[in-house]
Amino acid sequence: MRAILTLTALALVGTGCAACDTVPDEEFRPSFEADSRIPRFAGSERPLVNEDWQVLRMATAHGVMTIEIELGDLERSLEVARALVQPLTADYAEVLVYVYAPGQGSGGHTPARRVQWTGRDGFVEIAYE
Repeated sequence: MRAILTLTALALVGTGCAACDTVPDEEFRPSFEADSRIPRFAGSERPLVNEDWQVLRMATAHGVMTIEIELGDLERSLEVARALVQPLTADYAEVLVYVYAPGQGSGGHTPARRVQWTGRDGFVEIAYE
């Protein structure tokens, strides 16, 4: 598995990738326009990239995706989760967004909230605090 990840990383670095403006021997600069799946708020062409929240980890298995984020204002958990999940609904049966307070996303801390999306039930938010 490590060999596959290493080869994939080398291939992306050596040849550039569709989601970035990478040219060999140049500094990496993400190109948000290159990937239409980068979340945007409804009615806005600007990508959801800001200093209020940060994606920590993502994983997928068996039609489910999990996303872990740190968010400055926990009251915005549902809003941010909706924006992250919206472009993924056609590809997954369920998406779980675990929301941590700033600085709590590592070290074994319990998330403050979880937002679950399924096609059947829509968005359901649980506050653990």
